[in-house]
Amino acid sequence: MTIREAGEDVVTSFSGMQDYRIGFTGNNEIEITAQNIDELETIWESMVSDLDCNVDDVEYIERI
Repeated sequence: MTIREAGEDVVTSFSGMQDYRIGFTGNNEIEITAQNIDELETIWESMVSDLDCNVDDVEYIERI
């Protein structure tokens, strides 16, 4: 699924930055700090080629 689908009930627009753990393609995880869903999606999309995955390979998002 995409960042928007996985983060629908998790990613919020609190004032300030939030840390998120993104699980993708199997047992891989990465932590990203973002202020809202738009920023999280932009960061994720900029990283997928380095992570050797696709933008829709997200399995879950957790706020940490």
